[in-house]
Amino acid sequence: MAGFYSARGSIMPPLPWQTFAPPLSGRDGGVALARPESDITLADIHAAVTGEKGLWRPREDIPHRCIVSRHMIEYFGKVDAEAAAAAHATLERRTLAMALAEIREMEAAG
Repeated sequence: MAGFYSARGSIMPPLPWQTFAPPLSGRDGGVALARPESDITLADIHAAVTGEKGLWRPREDIPHRCIVSRHMIEYFGKVDAEAAAAAHATLERRTLAMALAEIREMEAAG
């Protein structure tokens, strides 16, 4: 299990385990969900994994040479906020239980 956490830590930030899946102590260890999968939305998981990162982050290293480059950060900040709100609304409507059920249907369909 230690290998899983060290490999996982190199590709994504730590999850709030106490909220989603706190580690279990004992001979076999592991993790278990802290809440029923029907109470965990995909928005909860997305927020835990991505933190405060936006969907579309504007580059801040572009010199301000024209009207576009002068307002690029502000404009794409607004685009990012709008896209993030739309994504959050979609993810908020789906729970982990719903996602697993749909994935199981896909698997059964072949």
